[in-house]
Amino acid sequence: MLFLRQTTASLVGALTTQAQPSEHEGDGNEAEDGAGEGDGDEGEMEGDGDGEGDLDHDPAEVIRIGNEFVNASLAGDVSRMVRLRCQVSVDCRNRKWGFTALMASAGNGHLHAVRYLVTCGANLNIQDPIGWTALMLAARSNHLDVVEFLVQCGADTKRKNRSVYGFGNRREVAAAVERGLKQRLSIIQARKASNTIYKPVIDWNEDDVVNWLKKKGMGQYEKVFRDNLINGDMLLDIDADDLNELECFQQLSPEDRQRLSMEIASVRYGVYPNN
Repeated sequence: MLFLRQTTASLVGALTTQAQPSEHEGDGNEAEDGAGEGDGDEGEMEGDGDGEGDLDHDPAEVIRIGNEFVNASLAGDVSRMVRLRCQVSVDCRNRKWGFTALMASAGNGHLHAVRYLVTCGANLNIQDPIGWTALMLAARSNHLDVVEFLVQCGADTKRKNRSVYGFGNRREVAAAVERGLKQRLSIIQARKASNTIYKPVIDWNEDDVVNWLKKKGMGQYEKVFRDNLINGDMLLDIDADDLNELECFQQLSPEDRQRLSMEIASVRYGVYPNN
């Protein structure tokens, strides 16, 4: 449930275990091979968040949850990722490959998982121990929709003498990068023209959430959200089960709970999930 999950959000921001060098050689097989069930070999997780962690929190439990989070990302299981995200750093990485969740989902072509992680503030340009980024992993496996989206969101096409243009079908990857760059420019120009300052959802405060709620025609539920201190970070964790089971949401009609679930999904993914 949402309010049980949120209490652990600040417990495990950064872990101190060092990730071991990855053994993948860039032959195009590793990302797809990773989509299996967690076999317990992933080992310890490294946190790239800026939280301080909790000295009383069981390190073994942090490792287990972190492995589950990366495994869920490998499989593109967003509902499972939503349940686990606030218990680990979004940029935690596994020891076996040195992959973050974004690298795992991008390499396997799970666009919805990638969208969710980007919305949650995942680092687009973080590298694994041999220099691969999420964009490079997506390009290597020719996941062009993921390549285009990551570039649109600001992913670097070159990192430390590695270029995304050398992976996958080079012509198709180059075209996807060009589309992403054009969309990035269009978004920047539109924001300048509207004279608005973009604020990531995960950074929304309670007022921002209430303003969003009013724009969606559900301002009558402002008190519910304010009483429960729901900010952007918490909004991303609310799922259909929370809306249907938590007492605080029972004053919403079934129709409004369903509509709110869809609106939260649109924020979580950047688009409605059926589009």
